[in-house]
Amino acid sequence: MDTELILSEQTNERIIKQYSAAKWRHSKVTGYLFVTTERLIFVGGTETTVTNLRTGLKATTDTEYIRKEAGIKDISGIDGCFGRKLNPWWLALGIAGILAGLVGIIAAFVALAKAGWVISAKTITLFVLSMLFSVPSLVLGILAIQDLALGKAFFLNIYSSQSADTPISIGNTDRANQVLLGFTRGSLVRC
Repeated sequence: MDTELILSEQTNERIIKQYSAAKWRHSKVTGYLFVTTERLIFVGGTETTVTNLRTGLKATTDTEYIRKEAGIKDISGIDGCFGRKLNPWWLALGIAGILAGLVGIIAAFVALAKAGWVISAKTITLFVLSMLFSVPSLVLGILAIQDLALGKAFFLNIYSSQSADTPISIGNTDRANQVLLGFTRGSLVRC
């Protein structure tokens, strides 16, 4: 992604600090936050790598690009937090998956024990079918809780006195649960 900035020569603007502010693995989105002597600038976008099958050469292109900025003198507030978010729907689904998986595994072993641990075609078939349902249900339930119900949350909102909305907003604010995050205005906190 092209992150080259055009700095003002009239005010002798220069970059003070650069942060890698956003990186999502699944959609290959990257974002950078630049602090200059005059502005706060967020530049982000997605990159797509295409391979020419005939030559084998790879080319990277920017498919989407976003740029937001606010003047340093106009910044009126900052909200931010990083921690965990709670999604009750995925939590309930994860718990249901874990319970279904455990019940299936227990039922399979109980059925095997009732058959006197005798391995017959019928008991093996029932045991295997039960495990084919139970183990994936258990694993998917654990993954749903770990990654979707209690996933990582981060957001940074920078407010400007010259704008009615938030000129720079980074993160998953729409999915973040502010009770779990311990949200406080005016500072970036670890929750």
